[in-house]
Amino acid sequence: MKSFFVRIGLLVMLAVGMGWSNVSAAENENPSFQYINRLLTEEAIKQGIPPEVLKSVAWVESGWKQFVNGKPNISSDGGIGIMQITNKADYDQTSLKNDIAYNIRAGAEILNEMYNRGDLPKLSGGTEYVIESWYFPVMAYNGTKPINSPIYKDRDPIQTNSNAYQEKVMAALNRYHLEGRTLARYPFVKSDFEYDSNSTNNIIFKKKLYTIPNVITTSHAALVMNSKVITTTDGVKLRKTPGTSQKELRSLVKGTPLTIAGNFVYDETKAKNNQFVWYPVKTSSGENGYVSSAYLAKSIFTVNKVTDQSTKVTGNVAKGYSITVSGSDKVKNRDISSADQTYSLAISSKLKQGTKLTFTLKDAKGLVHEKKTIAVTDGTPPGKPKVSAIDDNDIVIKGNAEKGSMVYAHVKGKSIGSAKADSKTGNYIIKISKQKAGTKVLVKVKDAAGNFSSGNTITVIDKTPPGMPKVNTIDDNDTTIKGTAEKGSRVYAYVSGKSIANAKASSSGTYSIKITKKKAGTKIILKAKDAAGNFSSGRTMTVIDKTPPAAPKVNKVTSKTTKMTGTAEKNGTVKIYRGSTYLKTATVNAKGSYSLAIKAQKKGTVLSVYAYDKAKNKSKATKVTVK
Repeated sequence: MKSFFVRIGLLVMLAVGMGWSNVSAAENENPSFQYINRLLTEEAIKQGIPPEVLKSVAWVESGWKQFVNGKPNISSDGGIGIMQITNKADYDQTSLKNDIAYNIRAGAEILNEMYNRGDLPKLSGGTEYVIESWYFPVMAYNGTKPINSPIYKDRDPIQTNSNAYQEKVMAALNRYHLEGRTLARYPFVKSDFEYDSNSTNNIIFKKKLYTIPNVITTSHAALVMNSKVITTTDGVKLRKTPGTSQKELRSLVKGTPLTIAGNFVYDETKAKNNQFVWYPVKTSSGENGYVSSAYLAKSIFTVNKVTDQSTKVTGNVAKGYSITVSGSDKVKNRDISSADQTYSLAISSKLKQGTKLTFTLKDAKGLVHEKKTIAVTDGTPPGKPKVSAIDDNDIVIKGNAEKGSMVYAHVKGKSIGSAKADSKTGNYIIKISKQKAGTKVLVKVKDAAGNFSSGNTITVIDKTPPGMPKVNTIDDNDTTIKGTAEKGSRVYAYVSGKSIANAKASSSGTYSIKITKKKAGTKIILKAKDAAGNFSSGRTMTVIDKTPPAAPKVNKVTSKTTKMTGTAEKNGTVKIYRGSTYLKTATVNAKGSYSLAIKAQKKGTVLSVYAYDKAKNKSKATKVTVK
């Protein structure tokens, strides 16, 4: 029987040997609670007994007390010490009274003797690490008298005898060692036992082999390095160091997968009244911590989500277990696994959403180690969402999708926004930041079951007009208009609302538009049109006058002339020079005539007269010789 525990026992002795001295409390005083926990755990493993069983027997027998009020704990019926050893002359009575480790060892040996008895009923397929296998040995530890009958024979319907010794032990075991779990019950019937309730004779067991159809419980001592486990209830504390007083790293939900990362240890606070031990574990994300053994169960089976679109059931199964599926005959069963492996159970035809499948895991001896029920979920993806056009000025995306679904918008794999579709209309509005023209936005729908639709890709439309083109000055001699505009855009020139020419801006943004000469003062509007057809606002350019006026005409000038007259470009000016000496300026009237007073000039003097228009263009000189 010890084969299962031999390796564990060696590891435990090495693990607990550090930091724990021999019993050194004052004479006739109980050691610390955690020291007793260590003694019971180590002896149980050494003897091949689940620690939970030996600890629970000791708890019911004495409350883990070797001494009471400074004296050996001796009950009225002669039971001695923590294990309440009675009528065992083979053991040294003084050591039973005064040596707690000796008393525990004796109790473990007696319990082992009970396990090996051939007259007690057995659990079919049961082994020493299956806690339910110890039901009758625990009963025999106290005695197989009618008072410990598992059921009341005189009551209908059948009622469990909760006052039976073994029931009290199993209740303590459930309470202190199996959070979120319950030991499997034997299927007792009245005919299983023969006894007289008023007699002190032992019970006669009529049935010697039981089969338990429910999930059995294995000892935490079965857990070794790299064992896969799950948490058995919600709110399990992952702690930084072993102890209920230690820092909590996080709270784990029921069914959280963990991996055993080493040998178990005891609570760091030695006075803590915790009967469990602590296992170092690693989470699926790689975080390390400690969890109480009371909250851990060996995980031998996982099942992945099954939907109404699935063609097979997949997951992982440990070595040595078969998988039986109930709830639908469309899913195939699986024989005992020969190694830890993934499995795949074929589904003959699609299952209906909501169908419940129960998976039963049995070992080669027929013991049920795990049962798991799952419901077939919705695996049908929603339809592709409808999406309204998006332009580069939009700050929302609008459309329609499956009612009540979540709609997500992504750009290059990153979410830019999401919204819930209206439960009545299916309409949705996703708030976003403005996106550049040409950006591809992928919109997908996720239904309540977590199924995603195929994506609807929308390209952001360019609705932003290009900037106003820049234009070089234009004069009445120019036959091209030059400037810069948005790269690749087309630049149009308009006069009086009509296009006179256009040209495409180069890759550097420059453009050159060929035109015919325009009169000075002509207003030309330049606009840029981008590839999306957006027009810029217009830039108005006035054609500059760069054409000089005609040379002025000058009437005869003599040495007696004091008023010069003549004609020139209307509303312009004329200037008179004698050589390089400026003499005077005159304004040309609207009729083109001018007149200005001058000093009489000497005969033979040469005067130069220039005409200037409003644009200050200068004509050629008209030279006049004074007569």
